[in-house]
Amino acid sequence: MYIYLVSVQLDIPGSATTVVMVETLLMIGVKPGPLLFTEHLNEKTFLTGVIVTRVTGVELFTSLFGSVPGGMQEMIILSESYDVNHPAVVVIQTVRRILIVIMYPLLVNIILKYVKG
Repeated sequence: MYIYLVSVQLDIPGSATTVVMVETLLMIGVKPGPLLFTEHLNEKTFLTGVIVTRVTGVELFTSLFGSVPGGMQEMIILSESYDVNHPAVVVIQTVRRILIVIMYPLLVNIILKYVKG
């Protein structure tokens, strides 16, 4: 599975399924390559922070510190320099990591099933 994701990121078709996946991404306007998962990261982080704020009622800066991808420890230490809810930052960062670990493989499996048939 890891080799498949690397080949999609680097636009290196490794099998018929990968070729179909790359062509599908190109048809919908997504350029596969090394920056596939990092393009527009700031906008995605801000949007996630705003959504967390609206859903949970946590202040915006707290949800932004919780939504920033990066080292969890670094975000918690950085948030101590500002007047934010530190336990909320820890909880949001933890939930973010758990969702990534659970949702990313599920999404890849769904995409693979869709591409296969």
